[in-house]
Amino acid sequence: MQDLTTFRTVLDPSLVSFLGLYHDTEGHLESVINALARPPSVTSLRVNTLLCSSDSLLKDLSDVLSRYKVERHQCGEAIIRGADIYAPGVLAAVSGIQAEDKVSVYIDVDQQVHKGLRVEFEGRKVFVGNGTTTMSRSAFYKSTGVAVRMTEGIYRSPPLNGIFPEKCYLQNIPSMITAHYLEAREGDRIIDMCASPGGKTSHIAQLMRNNGTIFSFDRNENKVEVIRQLCQRLAITCVRAFAMDSTKLLEGEEQQKWREEFDIRPESFDRILLDPPCSGLGQRPRMRESMNLVDLFSYAPYQRKLFHTAIRLLKVGGVLVYSTCTLNPQENEEVVRYALDHFPVKLVGGPQHLSSLGSKGLTWRVKSEGEIEEIMKSTRDEHIPAPHGSQKKRKQKQVKIVMSESLKEEEAELVRRFDPSKDDGIGFFIAKFVKIADMR
Repeated sequence: MQDLTTFRTVLDPSLVSFLGLYHDTEGHLESVINALARPPSVTSLRVNTLLCSSDSLLKDLSDVLSRYKVERHQCGEAIIRGADIYAPGVLAAVSGIQAEDKVSVYIDVDQQVHKGLRVEFEGRKVFVGNGTTTMSRSAFYKSTGVAVRMTEGIYRSPPLNGIFPEKCYLQNIPSMITAHYLEAREGDRIIDMCASPGGKTSHIAQLMRNNGTIFSFDRNENKVEVIRQLCQRLAITCVRAFAMDSTKLLEGEEQQKWREEFDIRPESFDRILLDPPCSGLGQRPRMRESMNLVDLFSYAPYQRKLFHTAIRLLKVGGVLVYSTCTLNPQENEEVVRYALDHFPVKLVGGPQHLSSLGSKGLTWRVKSEGEIEEIMKSTRDEHIPAPHGSQKKRKQKQVKIVMSESLKEEEAELVRRFDPSKDDGIGFFIAKFVKIADMR
């Protein structure tokens, strides 16, 4: 049994070796991985400036949080930053537990526990805090309400979820910075290519004072409905959200529909946000990641496809901001390299007042095929166990690794990489482009 403060995120060994190809500084990658298991020490809220001021929200928050000053909440990935434990999340508990019992809470790192286990689990587990039960053990597996109120946690995190839902929005700082990088103006036509859950879309709407048009797309109708509800809650009216794979906006029969109904056509948008689906390897806290190289390599091709559509939609002189919540250079700096080599764009820095936030991008020496083989061979046959009950085989498949050319130093200075081992936040990446010619 380990304490969360000393626990190291479990990653597929091949993943660690691959990421190590890009980290020439000894010990840096290790520091990053160590940071992933712990939540950021700062919880950030974005003020909805359409409905209130920062000062008024601070006063309201001070009044509410003063009543919670003796509570500390901490448990598991889903609740490690401030929530209690709901009954569906309880996997196992020893026999005899009754309501109002004091209990210790652990995370099953390898997801090997059998649901309903009555004896102490002997597998690998991490202690995350203490709490008080609200129901008996038998009710854990029949109810949906709160099962354990966390009273003592390893980290302090204020209970902000759901507080003043019209006035503020829980959001990580790098995500807020991304919206500012777009530098939206009133009256702009903007596309958010992959908008779920709507945090950046709604922030952009605030920054342009709800004056203009933002088209927000996601492939999943349920996720789009979440965006619509968020905008309604925040009194935002300039967002039009649609269930659509945005790579298809300029393809086939769909192209005519979007052109005729919404004037969505090549070179018709002032600004575009591209925050594509990614591997999420910057999210914190993370106890275990079962993704392997095959999984990891599946993201960049779709990201490049999205970039191709986005650049076609962007006006000459327009701005495109690209962002991810992953530490993987293949999805970050290598996508930037690809964009600079294949599209009429130039890389530019963000707003001057934000230039001190984050760090420059990674640069690397491209390894030869032989060097890559030597680095990767020690982990080729290693794998981490699949969760209990999973049929997914985790044996590492063979994948061909080819490193792209690095960004030049002056290019790396223009992008922003948020490093969880340095910045006390999630891992994140932002790059800003200006389109300098039309697409031929």
